[in-house]
Amino acid sequence: MSNKNVGQEFTEATKKLATGTANTLGAAGQLATSVSNIAITSGQIGESLANTTKDVVEQGGIAAVGITTNTGKALTAAAGTAAKTVETVENLSARLENYTKEAQKQAQIENETATLKTQNANNVDRAKIEADRQAKLQEIQNDLERKQKETAAEQERLLADLTANQTQAYLDTTDNISKQKNAYYYGFTKNNPGSRDTGFKKSSMPFSKWCYSYIPNSFLKSDNTGVIDIIFPEQVISGTRPYEISALNRRTKEPITITFRTLQKKNWIGQPYRGEVSVIKYMDEQNNNIELEGTMDYHKIWFVCPTNNRGGRRRRTNKKRKTNKKRTNRRRTIRKRY
Repeated sequence: MSNKNVGQEFTEATKKLATGTANTLGAAGQLATSVSNIAITSGQIGESLANTTKDVVEQGGIAAVGITTNTGKALTAAAGTAAKTVETVENLSARLENYTKEAQKQAQIENETATLKTQNANNVDRAKIEADRQAKLQEIQNDLERKQKETAAEQERLLADLTANQTQAYLDTTDNISKQKNAYYYGFTKNNPGSRDTGFKKSSMPFSKWCYSYIPNSFLKSDNTGVIDIIFPEQVISGTRPYEISALNRRTKEPITITFRTLQKKNWIGQPYRGEVSVIKYMDEQNNNIELEGTMDYHKIWFVCPTNNRGGRRRRTNKKRKTNKKRTNRRRTIRKRY
């Protein structure tokens, strides 16, 4: 099933849930307006996820037809097998992104529903409403965590089934090298990262040569007024990764900057904590500097880890011999005193 179909189905499901909730509460007007906004936002996210494949290709993802070796030679059979496996693995990532967005919207509906119920409720009823809300949010979170673990396990299994020859053959493809660079310059080690969680991580499978990274894909404004789809310039920057990441608005091709800001916020099930929030900065048509807080959506990419020979062999030092020499001199000094 395509990302677009999943997004459309989720939008329809959200609308149905909104209608049913409104009828149950008997406050259709107020709740329908609130949940309608959620459905609209969900539709925007679904449409954004429909472009995931295109975005991933532009950002160094899988384009099996066009993959060649770094020297421009045709793809070998071994590298082709690895490329198809990575394509399947990243499709699982896109599916998990849909699961995550669905869970977030369900949690938002539960929060708004509970808030509406408590408006005219007494203290006893409010306590029950709050308990029910927490129970439903925990259920949503548990279900999402289960899907995350299942997806990660399936991805690890698919990559582990590749032979060493297939993995090595994929290492030098233009696709793999491009994703290595994107992971270094634009990637994060988590799908809810802070400013220090940059780069990529190695697979948890023993002896695995595969790495993964989370690349910014879209940005949901904190007021739920819209989504900014993100791509990166074709020319990969050189040198050390900067604190602020330069990117492009996929729709307008205007330059934007991705950064973080520390503040008090709530996680997706409503629990408060102090952490970092994603920030998008850009200049509008009137040359005004705009800064928007919101939630970043990430796409998980997989690639063969880069070979790192930095540092070379560790220089040997004979500290013990140096220490013994000092002790010997000290003993000689003591003997002379007597």
